[in-house]
Amino acid sequence: MAALYTLVACLWIWLSDQVLWMFAADTAQFIRMQTYKGWLFVAATAVLLYLERTWSIREMRRAYQAMSRQAEALRRANADLYERTAELRRANADLAEAQRVAQVGSWSVDLVHDRLTWSDETFRIFGVSPDTFDGRGDFFYTVVHPDDLAFVRQKDQEVLEQRIPLNYEHRVLRPDGSVRIVHERGYAIYDETGRAVRLFGMVQDITERRRSEEQIQQQERLVVVGQMAAGIAHDFNNILAVIMLYTQMLQLTAQSEVQQRHLATIYQQAVHAANLVEQILDFSRRSSMERITLDMVPFVKEMMKLWQRTLPEHIRLELVCEAQSLTVRADPSRLQQALM
Repeated sequence: MAALYTLVACLWIWLSDQVLWMFAADTAQFIRMQTYKGWLFVAATAVLLYLERTWSIREMRRAYQAMSRQAEALRRANADLYERTAELRRANADLAEAQRVAQVGSWSVDLVHDRLTWSDETFRIFGVSPDTFDGRGDFFYTVVHPDDLAFVRQKDQEVLEQRIPLNYEHRVLRPDGSVRIVHERGYAIYDETGRAVRLFGMVQDITERRRSEEQIQQQERLVVVGQMAAGIAHDFNNILAVIMLYTQMLQLTAQSEVQQRHLATIYQQAVHAANLVEQILDFSRRSSMERITLDMVPFVKEMMKLWQRTLPEHIRLELVCEAQSLTVRADPSRLQQALM
């Protein structure tokens, strides 16, 4: 702009001098005309500077307004980006919490670049610290239980070769030595040539569920055992009834005290066996114990008579108890079984 102004000024001075020489009658008139020309040049320059300044201010104002609009648009874009980023963080936090509660982790494998990615819950399920995680695709096999490793490798190979979904269970051997049972589910992504390029999936810790299922199966087996025991107990009760009946009949005809004592022992043991059978029946029926108030002193004395009959004659039992009475609430048959 300055160069253009200088060029125009030089042309103005040269051309105006040529024109003035054509119209001036003498030198004095030429000087006066140059003075007027100078004032005219100054006035024109002032007008041009004013117009240039006014144009520059307007342009600057328009430029400032445009920059303000761009800055506002940029501020809104930044605010929107910040809000979306915050929403994404909240969504990731909610997903991580949901995975933690459900004990479900996510994973992905980049088969082209051999990169493995785990979610936070996957690290917790496998018991691996992110500091020891190298991100290689084969790192997963380091946490698989050695007894299940061949099975897991075979299943993974079938997924890639047969293009079937990934779905199997296996054990995990954690670095601390604990064993967990997990369920893996996933699928593969293939490129246009049919080559598998990525694997996506989830892993769920089902250890507690498996333990619950085993407990249920154990309870079902106990029910079957209880039913079988009930049938056997009924048959055994019939046998004991015959033994007790004939023992009582023999007691009526026994001649000596020794025979009476032996028959009494047989009868008492048969009664004890009948009580045991009744307990088996109680177990099969899942009945509760019948607790009554018992005085332990006479109860133990009565038990000692039974024990004495089963011991050799040179062994004598003696009860030493300072208290005359000791009351408890218990089931007599189960208490007798415990003392025996």
